[in-house]
Amino acid sequence: STLFPCFHDSQPEKNGTDEEERARTSKMDLDFDKAANRLKKEQKNRVAKERAKREQDRLAEEEVRKKNLELEEINKKRRQEEEEKREQERLKQEEEERRTGGVDFCETYVAMPLSGDGEHGDRIKLPSSALNALQFKGAMDLNGPL
Repeated sequence: STLFPCFHDSQPEKNGTDEEERARTSKMDLDFDKAANRLKKEQKNRVAKERAKREQDRLAEEEVRKKNLELEEINKKRRQEEEEKREQERLKQEEEERRTGGVDFCETYVAMPLSGDGEHGDRIKLPSSALNALQFKGAMDLNGPL
């Protein structure tokens, strides 16, 4: 009696036992084939799941990369706009300094009519505190109108 049907002993076959053994061996072969097929199927499923997971991770990484690029572009534009705004402010400041000689005087006064208002034309009279502040800032040293 043999376990493998492809190998035969040189002994003559016994009718009842050999046939039973062949049937049992054939059944075992079928069981092994089923197990092998099931194993192959499980391996394919694991490989497919792993591929799907890698693809999903790759897509997630790509999405993150795209969002980072978009954020970098937004930040770059914002920095450029801020730089342009600072440059405009600097130019405005330079123009103001050129125009005023660097003197910055900003006060609010209430206009009051003076006696003999017609003789001064379009001139105004400031209080003495304003004159002191302007002298302190060096505005009186500048040539030109105040």
